[in-house]
Parts: sequence; structure tokens; C-alpha cells
Amino acid sequence: MKGTQDLIPTAIALRNRGVDFRMDIFEAGDMRQAIADDVARHDLGGAVHLHQPVDFVTGLVPWMRRNADLFLAPHRQSDPSCSYPEAMGCGVPVLGTNNRIWSELARQSGGVWVMPIGLPRKAADIIAGLDRVAIARASAHALKFAQANEFHSEFRCRVDHLHRVAVKSA
Repeated sequence: MKGTQDLIPTAIALRNRGVDFRMDIFEAGDMRQAIADDVARHDLGGAVHLHQPVDFVTGLVPWMRRNADLFLAPHRQSDPSCSYPEAMGCGVPVLGTNNRIWSELARQSGGVWVMPIGLPRKAADIIAGLDRVAIARASAHALKFAQANEFHSEFRCRVDHLHRVAVKSA
């Protein structure tokens, strides 16, 4: 449901297109061993790096801010994944699948990309077509969107909405 099965096929497609890339995978869950086996089987060890789980605040956030150019989110399920705003909050633009949640967030945030679900070659096509200017522009849009929708503001909006609903119902 998180689309981790699309990561290695995307990496293979990128390599086949001659794209110089580095893919870092965190929190692979129960797919960890299968991904590690695929990295070895397809000789992707120089490009794909499977990390041990790290603490979000002290490990992942600083790593993303320093190292990530793009967050690849092949989520198949239309869940309200916090991964999208977390990446954007680090100033990292997102390439996500056209599930209902990401499609709407992508529309609202601007400067990010949407790919078809379950088509790793299409993800590789999009990535291969990006340049530093497009990534930098999308990064700025992503960060601006995340800052405008940070937790406390969103929580306040939700409480205000519940209050309005309760007043109408009373």
C-alpha cells in the first residue's frame, strides 16, 4: 500500500535511462529484506542505499534537509500520509502517485509532481526530465506550502470548524 515495491523498479528504470542518481530508502518495514535482495540482484548497491530506521526528529529531518533533492512517494493507498507534508516541511519536493490525497495536495501546493500509480517507468521518466531549476522551484513551493499549513495552524482551523458545526447543531 505504501508502494515500496515500486522503488527498485524505478531505480532500474533510472539506471537504464543513464540517470546519475542516489536513492536512499528509510523505513522499508516488512519489505526491507526483499528490497535488500533486489538491490544485490540488480547490482544497485552504488545507487540505492537501504538505511536502518532512524529517529524522525534527530535523524531523518536533518538528513532530508541536508541530502534530499526529491521525495519519491509511490503510495498506492489514498491515506492521509504525513510523509508528504513532512518532506515538504524539510524543503523537499514530492513526486507522488495520483491517489486522491496526493493529487489534491499537489494541486494545492504547486511545484510538485504526480505520477500514475504502479508505473515505475513513468516515475523514472518524470525524474529523468527534471533539472536543478525545476527542483529548486518546487522545493521553494513545497516549503512555503508546508509553512502555511503547519500543525498548530491546521489544528486551530479544525477546532474552529468543529466549534462552528457544534454551534449550528445546538
